[in-house]
Amino acid sequence: MNPIAFTLVWAGVLGFIGMVGYASEGGPAWVFAAIVLAAIAFMIRWR
Repeated sequence: MNPIAFTLVWAGVLGFIGMVGYASEGGPAWVFAAIVLAAIAFMIRWR
């Protein structure tokens, strides 16, 4: 997969998770979880 496309897809998915989580309970915890998932995904992608 094209790295730029991969980045855009992940940014969209994580942005959506962050917005939904922030709107419901949790708040910042959801944003933190999304950032952790992004870090894991990039580590797997660039390994």
